[in-house]
Amino acid sequence: RKYPEAYGHFMKVLKYDPENPAYLETYYFLGLFHDDLLIRDYTTALNFYSLYQDRGGKKDVKKFIEPIKKAEALSQEGIRLFTSGETKEGIARLAKALGIKPEDIRLLNNIAAMQINIKKFSDAEKNLKKALKINKEAGETYYNFACLYSIKKDIKRRMHPVLRCLHLLV
Repeated sequence: RKYPEAYGHFMKVLKYDPENPAYLETYYFLGLFHDDLLIRDYTTALNFYSLYQDRGGKKDVKKFIEPIKKAEALSQEGIRLFTSGETKEGIARLAKALGIKPEDIRLLNNIAAMQINIKKFSDAEKNLKKALKINKEAGETYYNFACLYSIKKDIKRRMHPVLRCLHLLV
């Protein structure tokens, strides 16, 4: 399966004529790419599914949209709770969101950052390793690894994530 190549073709179609009704299915397929097939960027997937639905798409995308919205609401609530001092409740909400979208690296990174903050280092490291298995090019994950190893004063292990993060940014 050549998902990256197919994704590139769909993006070219949209650049050519994004308003053409003949290209409506493109929004649906781009939603799939962002949801489960390639990128796992659920916010962008939601945007593509919504564009598809708003422009008269015939496929039922509610089954895709609802879990994304629910996971996003739980994520936002978790961050709000954590920042207001309710750390366990905040992490629990993010974990619940992760149960809905288990391969969302943004959720894994947020949970890990919270775990670093409350010094649950081994749990944070496990979540960061899960995030890397999903996407080895996620700069935020390397940044969080660097933070983790810095706080643990593990100088040798800190340098690789810092360099990898910088490489991804350049």
